[in-house]
Amino acid sequence: MVAMDSQSATMSSLEIAGLTGKQHKNVIVDIENVLRQAGIEGAKFSAPFKMPSGQTAKVYNLPRLECDLVISGYSVPYRMAIIKRWHELELKQLEQPQFRLPQTYAEALKELGETVEELDSLRIRVEKEAPLG
Repeated sequence: MVAMDSQSATMSSLEIAGLTGKQHKNVIVDIENVLRQAGIEGAKFSAPFKMPSGQTAKVYNLPRLECDLVISGYSVPYRMAIIKRWHELELKQLEQPQFRLPQTYAEALKELGETVEELDSLRIRVEKEAPLG
């Protein structure tokens, strides 16, 4: 499961588990340990995911940097499988048009709404990170 938009790609902990043959729960532990040690807030990368069994599991969707950080401790064959997958994703992303004009009024409104949400999120983040005084 890979999420991709025109700006970034992420790789899910489920895909990492599939590529490496590791159990998903062990990949989750690896991710949480590495991100904690790196001082990176892991919650911003996690999301609930409904499994085929009907249960909900925590899944991480990691951008390239965080994924590379996590897999740097994995064995060479595991790293190779994930690196090859990233190359595929990046090639696919280069082949996709970077900008697509909305084709309908509804698409334009949806795009506007997403842009407003993104700007609000960035504004809140800047306000939180701005020095006081």
